[in-house]
Amino acid sequence: MSSIPVRIRDGSECAYQAIRDALSDDELPPGTPVPVRVIAESLRLDVVTVRDACDRLVLEGWAIRGGNGTYYAWCPDESTVAGLYDCNRALLTSALDYTDISNPGDRGELAVIQQFHDKLIRWELTNASLASTTGALFFAITAHAGNDNVLELIRCANERLYNLRILECRHFGDTASELVKFCTLVLEGRQEDLQETIVRYHDRRRRLVPDLCGIVAAQ
Repeated sequence: MSSIPVRIRDGSECAYQAIRDALSDDELPPGTPVPVRVIAESLRLDVVTVRDACDRLVLEGWAIRGGNGTYYAWCPDESTVAGLYDCNRALLTSALDYTDISNPGDRGELAVIQQFHDKLIRWELTNASLASTTGALFFAITAHAGNDNVLELIRCANERLYNLRILECRHFGDTASELVKFCTLVLEGRQEDLQETIVRYHDRRRRLVPDLCGIVAAQ
C-alpha cells in the first residue's frame, strides 16, 4: 500500500483528536466556528484533511456543518445543550427566591439595571454585544440575592451559553425586546412577573434548540 493514504489517515486522525479534545475541554463552546485553516496550519496538515476530520465529528454529533462550508462546535446531543438553559433558568429563579427586588439593599444595583435598559433602548447592538448583555444582565439580576456561590455558577453558565446566545440573536429577533422586559420588571419591583418571564424565556430557548441546530446546518 502506498504511504500517501497512510499519511492522510494519520493526519485526519490527528486533526480529529485535536478538535475532539478542544470540544471536550470546552475550548470550542457550542456555536463556535471550528477554525479549520488555523488547525491545519498548526498541525501542518492540508485543509481537506482537517475537513475530513470535521465531517467525522459531524457524524458523531460533535459538530454541525453549515451550507457555507463552515463547521460549528456542538454537543454530542441536543439534550446537553438544552440542559444549559435548564441550569441557567434554575439558578436565576432560585436566586430570586431569596431576595426582594422591590426593596434592594443597594440602590446602585438598580442603577446598573437602568443602564442596561437605556442601552438596549437607544442602541442597535450587534449579536455579540446582545449575547454579552444577556449574560451581564442576568448576572446583575442575580446580584440582588447576594449569594457569591450562585453568582459564580451564573458566571460559568454565561460562559457556556455565550456562543449559543450569539446564534439565538442571529436567527431569532426577540432578544433585545426580552431584555428590555427583564429590565422593566426589575426596575418596577415586579418579583413574580420577573420570575415567570425568566422561566418562559428559557423554556422557549430550550424548545428552539433543534430549530437552531437545523438553521445553522442549512446556512
